Amino acid sequence: MLNEKLTPMTYISLVVIVIGITVACTTELQFDFNGFLSAFLSNVAFVLRGVYVKKALDTNLDHHELFFITSLYSVILCFIPSFIEIYYGTGFVLFFSGLRDEFIVMSKATISHYLYNVFSYVLLGMMSPLSHSVSGSVKRLFIIYTSIIYFKNPVTFLNTMASAVAIGGVLLYSWDRSTYKTKLIVESKVTETI
Repeated sequence: MLNEKLTPMTYISLVVIVIGITVACTTELQFDFNGFLSAFLSNVAFVLRGVYVKKALDTNLDHHELFFITSLYSVILCFIPSFIEIYYGTGFVLFFSGLRDEFIVMSKATISHYLYNVFSYVLLGMMSPLSHSVSGSVKRLFIIYTSIIYFKNPVTFLNTMASAVAIGGVLLYSWDRSTYKTKLIVESKVTETI
């Protein structure tokens, strides 16, 4: 979509990452296909956001302005259904029935998510959407392993090996992209000298 040139090794590394993450998810002891499908659609939305944000950053907007505009659109799109749910649903009743602690936790989660998105937009201004997506996969693997350690979830051997394959794919991708960038720099210097 962005006419970015990729090497065959980049495609191979992306396939390795996708296979590793897919096998790691499907061999999970508590695997649920609906959850997997939701996570898959979330990743598609994450990638599309990265591509369109990168396209928008090529205009006169900087990442702060772009994040403000997309946040404003999100608030407008979500406000009416959320207001209906809170007003006509159980939102006001729950809030006034002593669930203020949950409201505070939800507020902290909202602030954390906001800061994550600001950081994400800054990163998208500095790297390609593909590199941003690969770094998102690494982030997901980190979250999985942190939750395994914290919640002491049981892990199968196949799950561990699939995660190792995904991490290997990320390392292969990083190596290929740095080699490709070095090659482009050398070629541009040779062209300048000629």
